[in-house]
Amino acid sequence: MDAFLQKDHFAEKIHIACFVGKESGQIRHRNRNSFGLALHLAGEKEYVFFSGERIPIQPWEIIFMPKGSDYIVEVREPGECYAINFDLAGDPSLPPFKFSVRWKTRFLEYFKSAAKAWEMKKPGYLAKCRAELYGIISLMQQEYAMGYMQKEKFSRIQPAVEEIHRGYAGGELSVSALSALCGMSPEYFRAIFKQQFGVSPLQYIQNLRITRAKELLVSGLCSVTETAYRSGFADQSHFSRVFKSAVGISPVQYLRGER
Repeated sequence: MDAFLQKDHFAEKIHIACFVGKESGQIRHRNRNSFGLALHLAGEKEYVFFSGERIPIQPWEIIFMPKGSDYIVEVREPGECYAINFDLAGDPSLPPFKFSVRWKTRFLEYFKSAAKAWEMKKPGYLAKCRAELYGIISLMQQEYAMGYMQKEKFSRIQPAVEEIHRGYAGGELSVSALSALCGMSPEYFRAIFKQQFGVSPLQYIQNLRITRAKELLVSGLCSVTETAYRSGFADQSHFSRVFKSAVGISPVQYLRGER
């Protein structure tokens, strides 16, 4: 992990960025033709490299797969992931490793954005995919630099983080209630939360709601009004203002595919 995250890298080429369904994916890989990062969202797998490493993977862990590596993926429980494959300048010799993410929403946005750009193939999509890859690597480097003490602090706010992910679409989540779950003052909770996630608790919740709203609008199964309520917003008017501020276009435009 150190060899990859403590150095700057130049991505010479993006081979693919995609979503891999739980029944998809190649089980055996020989002489892998590119480097790869995969963010696992569900299931349990173990990557068995012929070089001797055995790396078990669970949800919200990233696996780094070196170019030229041989390995087998042993699937314990099927699950989806996002993946991006790329070349690095100089073809550095790097070992495989896994990375447990904390800023889940931000990582997911980078991977999803790269996969969408690759799928749509609009002008500039390769540059877009490379930009998202750099975002992923940068975020990994930031989390890696936090060190042990930050992990200890994260464990203190973990009850609130879990509550946020359980209930962000269900309505109001206050900082006072979340901080009480962790047994700390709202001010201290805000400080630790922003240190861990890079944004305030309320901004983190809003990002989750906007991400869910995008998914619902893209699905075509929900109206703007229904999307607002199913994403945790109290009314459509407030939802529309927040959505346009975050995304740059209105929910109606996003629903129509003007994105």
